[in-house]
Amino acid sequence: MKFFGDSDICKTNDMTKEKREHVYKVFLHNPNIHFLVTNFEKCYFDYEFLKRMKFDMVIVDEFHKIRNYISAKRSKRFFDLINLWKPAYRLP
Repeated sequence: MKFFGDSDICKTNDMTKEKREHVYKVFLHNPNIHFLVTNFEKCYFDYEFLKRMKFDMVIVDEFHKIRNYISAKRSKRFFDLINLWKPAYRLP
């Protein structure tokens, strides 16, 4: 919000899953969206929508909460998305 102002940022942390799905549909059809700021838990819950998207940059909040990334289902889905997107920049 510091760099873009309130009008150009959409925060999904307090949205229901249905509202987040609507936002992802809008983003999917917008060629100007190139980056995602999320946490790995949203990647788990919104996996089906996020796997259809492509990002050049992914910034992950609360990255320190990832535990046992080899076998944990939530962490696995997050890393599956990272491998699918292949972003040029990955910032935990």
